[in-house]
Amino acid sequence: ENKIRTKLELIHSDMTYETCVRALVILWVFLVIFFFLPFRSVVIAAIFASALVPFLFNLVTNNIRSRQELKFGEDLPELLNILAGALRAGLSLEQGLEAYTTDTDGEVSREVRRALGEIKVGTPIDEALMSVSNRMNNEDLKWAVTALSIQRVVGGSMATILTTAFETVKSRAEIRREVKTLSAEGKLSAYVLMSLPIGIFLFLLLTRRQYVRILDRKSTR
Repeated sequence: ENKIRTKLELIHSDMTYETCVRALVILWVFLVIFFFLPFRSVVIAAIFASALVPFLFNLVTNNIRSRQELKFGEDLPELLNILAGALRAGLSLEQGLEAYTTDTDGEVSREVRRALGEIKVGTPIDEALMSVSNRMNNEDLKWAVTALSIQRVVGGSMATILTTAFETVKSRAEIRREVKTLSAEGKLSAYVLMSLPIGIFLFLLLTRRQYVRILDRKSTR
């Protein structure tokens, strides 16, 4: 129960714990029926279904979380640019964060609103933003917050630091997009090659079981 609730909270899902459990039970029943048709064994079907349900749940939630982290990384340069402009206009860092959450929406805005809530109860700004970077697993924000923490100690222009961080993060994002584009074809080929033998085996198992029986030791004796 704690794991499911944590996963749902992590992906900001509107689904309640009870609704999620009901959906997983329905999925388990469907998988039992699906595996019972080829194997004709309730025990085997229940084992496969019980193994696949948590696997599929983790797969879906991790996929959603990965997309959220990716979207966060794409929107982060905009946050840094707006904060730099706000500081040049004479606003404080906290006011700049509030202005960003008012004018924008998305993963960055959601996490910044959470950070502002922590700041209002006494958490330092750099610690609240570092918590955001840890939750979203974002190294770019972590480096930017580290630079701000150093600036608080040694002094300097915070707007200049944020501008430099904005340019650096933007350049890194462009490089990551180029690498992702170049490696997409190789990854697709690898996925196809890995799934091909499994797909052929399942197809033969469902349509031509006599071809698969040769793998059964009992049938070859």
